[in-house]
Formats: sequence, C-alpha cells, structure tokens
Amino acid sequence: MIGNSWRELSPNGNLIDVENFSVYANRVYATGIYQHIPEAVLEQWIYMHHDNEWMIKNYAWMDYTTVKFELQEWTVEQLQGVKAIDAFENSITGIEDEFNSVCALEEDELYWEQYGTWRVPPIILDTSSVIGKAPTSAELHQPYQLVEGHSRLRNLLISDYQNLFVAGKHLIFFMQALGD
Repeated sequence: MIGNSWRELSPNGNLIDVENFSVYANRVYATGIYQHIPEAVLEQWIYMHHDNEWMIKNYAWMDYTTVKFELQEWTVEQLQGVKAIDAFENSITGIEDEFNSVCALEEDELYWEQYGTWRVPPIILDTSSVIGKAPTSAELHQPYQLVEGHSRLRNLLISDYQNLFVAGKHLIFFMQALGD
C-alpha cells in the first residue's frame, strides 16, 4: 500500500537519470507541505531509498504530512534496544567485525575517530506511534525500529563492544506518526 505523501515525495526521473538532490529538496519544500522533514532525512532516506522494496513495504503507507522527526540524543544503552526489519537485522549485528569494514565513506570513518559517533544521525521509528495504523504487510518491531542508518548503528555497536572511543550521547532523528 503506497500512500499519497510517499508518491508526492518521489524523486523525479528513474534510477539512471534521477533529479539532483538539491533540485529534489527545493521541489519538495516548495510544496509548503513537507518543511517539517529535515533535509538530512530527505537525503539519506527518502531520496536515496524511495524505490527500495523494503521501504515501500514498511513505510510507504504512512502519511508524511503528519509524521514528526525530532532530533534527540540517545545513549548506547538506548540504541542497543533498537530493532531492524528482518531483512536488515544482519546489518546491525556482527559486533566482533572490524570497525572500518563497515564505514561507507572515508569522511564517516574520520568523524567516528574524532567524535566517537556518526556524522549524520540515523532515523529511528517509534513503532508504538503506528501500531493499529499500519497494514498487516508492514514489519514493525517494538519498541523502536531503525529506518535508515544500519551501518552507522553497527559501527556504534562494534565500537562499544571493542571498547573503542564512543561518545556518551548520539544524535538520532526520532520519527513518530502523529495523525490518525
């Protein structure tokens, strides 16, 4: 089930020739409807993974005109309780792995080394805010589900497990559905 707002948030073009992110963001914000969605959320998730089958199955049904994204600070202990959909669960396990084997970009690795946290906050859904609203096809794990940022969370868990430098608090985008 694909909701109207997910369709409205679709990047123009196709996988080979998609519109530039800044053009996309300007177009989305110009509607006057989605200014509450942080640019980092648009870029790392909706723009990049809009056509991903798992994103469509689990999140395309939501009404993004009423979804709230709040920047919060969480501890490692809080983040250890975050779940992922079954298809991505392996991407946040394997804490015995080497840290640098899961960094996507060199700038991310350098940021980790300097600050002990991620450069771009991941997106975590408060699944209690969507219980009773979601279609049965959506896979939801309580209490919190990682929407985007699997490698980042894995880096944090690896760093903590291996007693590497880890900051005390980590920024996340906390996602909640506020509408009916």
